[in-house]
Amino acid sequence: MRILFAEDDRDIAKAVQTLLERSGYSVDVVFNGQDALDYIETGEYDGVILDWMMPKLSGIEVLKKMRSQGIATPALMLTARDAVEDRVAGLDTGADDYLPKPFAASELLARVRAMLRRKEDFKHDVIKFSDIELDKSAMSIKCGAKRVRLNNKAFQLMEMLIEHKGAVLSINQIMERIWGWDSDSEINVVWVNISFLQEAHRTRRARSDQSRPRSRIYIGEYAMMNQIRQRFIRIALLALTLAMLLVAGSINMVHLVSTIGELNTTLDYLVENENAISQEKQKKGGFQNGEGYFIAIQRTDGELLLGVGSKETDYTEEELLSIAEGVFASDSSSGNTGTYMYRITNKDDGAKVAVFLNCESKYSEVATLALISLCACIAGILLAWLVVFLLSNQAIKPIVENIERQKQFITDAGHELKTPLT
Repeated sequence: MRILFAEDDRDIAKAVQTLLERSGYSVDVVFNGQDALDYIETGEYDGVILDWMMPKLSGIEVLKKMRSQGIATPALMLTARDAVEDRVAGLDTGADDYLPKPFAASELLARVRAMLRRKEDFKHDVIKFSDIELDKSAMSIKCGAKRVRLNNKAFQLMEMLIEHKGAVLSINQIMERIWGWDSDSEINVVWVNISFLQEAHRTRRARSDQSRPRSRIYIGEYAMMNQIRQRFIRIALLALTLAMLLVAGSINMVHLVSTIGELNTTLDYLVENENAISQEKQKKGGFQNGEGYFIAIQRTDGELLLGVGSKETDYTEEELLSIAEGVFASDSSSGNTGTYMYRITNKDDGAKVAVFLNCESKYSEVATLALISLCACIAGILLAWLVVFLLSNQAIKPIVENIERQKQFITDAGHELKTPLT
């Protein structure tokens, strides 16, 4: 629990602060009303103790401004003015309780406890979470049958962790709530106290039945490392996958364009030289690159004939004429039919000549290259995953080293917490 104490008498302020801190409270002390109002407006407190007579703003003025702003933090008024009218004025202004000076330490603590019980989220003296019991009155933590007494800061830290179970708390939140935003303490003190709490819980777990469900306090450094590693792997794999797909796609596109250009060049040559194709070229089993071809002629009377330069062994003459008949009937001068590219030209005598080039082997080459590229991409991605996983360890190495230094600091400083504080 965090309390703000406003008192202009520095000796009284110091004594009350010590009393409250030994009772397990985190206390911020201010010495005038304006500072008290500033702290209340910017901080988060479970309770406020205000002296009536203070410089700049009186306690009653601070209380009025608090309530006018809708701040419902419980408030206890301390003052030497014990007249009934003064007590009524304080309570009517919005104070939850009124304690005249001088007062006994035990009464002050009782009134603070009563004030805090009025909060909507009041928690009893014993807070339980899983197998952990936190006892406010004894300032101790109980894990199973073992009870460990805690110092003030460790107790408040454990209380804060239990109150926010399931939530992620930043170091700044913990420092501001327990040590105060104006504290000179180093951030490492948080890890020292967490280490002490872990040790208390770990000792109990080592003695208990290993099969029994256990609660754990997660610090988050290993989760953070895993998140960084996973993010690094995802980004690197995505980049490598896109790069490999881009390269493979570019290679296949260039090959496809080159193949189509080569086929068009061959077809153009056949069209221009369809009357000059020699028997010697026929004997080679095809024209250029081993591609099969044939020439079909449609006379003016509609009769279809195969040209003398035809060299196609995959189909019979009747099948070739059937292919040519479908092309002539389409009235298209060029295009594709099945595995053939074709061009049609008109002769001076009115006849039509169609040159067909079989592209099946070239299409097969394109498909084979695409399949090989796909397999190479898959293999590359698997290899890249292994490489990236290994590199990710190097990427988070500085973080791991920093955590190890933190742990070493905690180990070196842990004895300070295990020694009772006076």
